[in-house]
Amino acid sequence: MNDELPDADDDDVWFELNEPTPRTYMRRARAFAAAAEQLASGPGLPHSSPIVVMAYHAAELALKAVLLEQGMTANKIQRKYGHDLGRMLRRSRIDWKPVDVEARGMEAALTSLRYVQERGLSKCGRERDVRHLLDQGSAMHIMRYVMEQCARRLHLPTE
Repeated sequence: MNDELPDADDDDVWFELNEPTPRTYMRRARAFAAAAEQLASGPGLPHSSPIVVMAYHAAELALKAVLLEQGMTANKIQRKYGHDLGRMLRRSRIDWKPVDVEARGMEAALTSLRYVQERGLSKCGRERDVRHLLDQGSAMHIMRYVMEQCARRLHLPTE
């Protein structure tokens, strides 16, 4: 069996929603990661929100791929975890301790991200604990680490 994943820009990447497998989730994760990387390396945007959203979505899809590999169904993952990256990260058993976001553990950062998701960005603009999450550099750092660890967990090539 070939462990290589097709390029993220394959036409059928977006039509795999009916096939929730770890591979299809990782393909979608890599597509979002590639888009985030391309935007981040391009000309500056007026606001980094699109990059941050794509980076965290890539991390979410990669974590869901690991949960699928552990035997959970896509429906159960959605019902139990929704978009809660912190809980998915804990369940995936990926070691997040090597990652440090402004001297905070990743778990604290992702808990803050959940706060942002629940209350919306506009209500969190003055919250000291979530500002670093909106930083493009922090989001890209978290995305790259999670993507690499998930690929390793799934025995796929890392990029």
